[in-house]
Amino acid sequence: MLIRAEAAAELGTITQTDLDETINKLRARVGFNHPLTLNVGFDDPVIAAAYPNVQGSNPKLIREIRRERRIEMFAEGVRYDDIRRWACGNLLTAPRLGIIIEGAGYSDEEIQALKETVGVNEDGALTIYEKRYAGQSPTPVFEDPKHYLSPIPTDEIGKAPNLKQNPGW
Repeated sequence: MLIRAEAAAELGTITQTDLDETINKLRARVGFNHPLTLNVGFDDPVIAAAYPNVQGSNPKLIREIRRERRIEMFAEGVRYDDIRRWACGNLLTAPRLGIIIEGAGYSDEEIQALKETVGVNEDGALTIYEKRYAGQSPTPVFEDPKHYLSPIPTDEIGKAPNLKQNPGW
């Protein structure tokens, strides 16, 4: 259902009926009674920055469908494929941070202990990997174009000598 809605939105052929038969059915199933319409009345700047290369005629709707897919498919193992398909490898290079501990119900002593043990960034978010991997870069790496493609197994290249390895592999 999500792919159907996404494809129609990308092609510019999506109708309200398509949304009602796909996204809105999923929303209704979980009791979320705010149906998605063709005219998305907002443009979340965080989501817009995450998906800067949307090409369709209704980019706000496409981004909203992508957000819906991210939520609906959580922990299903398809996120990496979606990110590669959308050419949004930038999403994988953001530093991994923990919660912002200020005002989160911790005492001043607990906050200080967390800051000393784990570390925090300038926004107060826990930098959960920086101290754990001291001397290593905790920043994820995504190489373009290498990580948009998978390596071709060498035994397959051996069977077909005209087959060339994907760039970077």
